[in-house]
Amino acid sequence: MKNRLMMLLIAAVAALCPALALAQSPINCKTRICYDRLVDDYLAALVAHDPSRIAFAPDARFVENIKATKIGEGLWKTASAGPTTFKLYVPDPVSGQVGFMGLMQEGGKPILLGLRL
Repeated sequence: MKNRLMMLLIAAVAALCPALALAQSPINCKTRICYDRLVDDYLAALVAHDPSRIAFAPDARFVENIKATKIGEGLWKTASAGPTTFKLYVPDPVSGQVGFMGLMQEGGKPILLGLRL
């Protein structure tokens, strides 16, 4: 029962949280440290409200709450603090992607953020 509840929670978060395609081809990371750093750099740019800190591909897309959003809009304007205690990194070197789930703040209130880079 707990596993099913956790899977439903993860599915709900994945559907409602931002996702971003950073490049046409897989990310050029070979180690877990590289994937973790990629997520940390992205989150730092998000909290700084500065998408210019990330090298986006020309075809990069940002989706927030199942809605295509311009990079620099939505959470890019309202994120107020990065993740602290709960951070889950899920690197996938085969596909060249990394997933992330963590608690951070938006407008000073806690939110559960899910990412796929």
